[in-house]
Amino acid sequence: VREALSQVQGRTLRTGMVRIGVGEAAARERGNHMAWQQAVARHCAGATGPSLEVCVGDLESEATTLWTEVSHRARETVDALRGLLDTMKQMPGPKTLMLLSQGFSLEDTRQDVQALARLAAEAHVSIYVLQIDMPSFDIADAQPSFSRIGDERVLSEGIDTLAGAARGARFRVVGTGETVFARVARGLSRYFLLGFALTP
Repeated sequence: VREALSQVQGRTLRTGMVRIGVGEAAARERGNHMAWQQAVARHCAGATGPSLEVCVGDLESEATTLWTEVSHRARETVDALRGLLDTMKQMPGPKTLMLLSQGFSLEDTRQDVQALARLAAEAHVSIYVLQIDMPSFDIADAQPSFSRIGDERVLSEGIDTLAGAARGARFRVVGTGETVFARVARGLSRYFLLGFALTP
């Protein structure tokens, strides 16, 4: 597994120069006015009059763009997992799927994720999610995200729901993830099959 992961090339969510966070974009899209106003006050601190209007307009545009990307990534993830589970359904016996991800939003995919959990049960697949720790700063961005906790909360919605409903678990990977891999390996080394027989 480690050798395979070393060859994986992933993608991260890219944002604009303002470096608005996923949690802040979610606040605007979900109508959380208090949280959105806090984001505006933080990013547009010191701006007044026309400058404030321009700053707010830029924030709203970036929030919409970012949330569109978040929703698109969530849809891609759900569709890919559906195809993979359909394939695994053809294989006999219990199986384990390890998903390496920063997470995805549940906003427009709640019913789809629940359907994935049912498909996983039909395919006898347990899903373990290894959630990659989100960096607090990216040298490609102008500023660190000030809504990191909110970002992680939003992106954990989908994977928490999926792992919990699919007889698995979510583990947060920090650093090399050696502890997490060891824990998952111990869990996979044990398999119990319970059966019930009715006595006449």
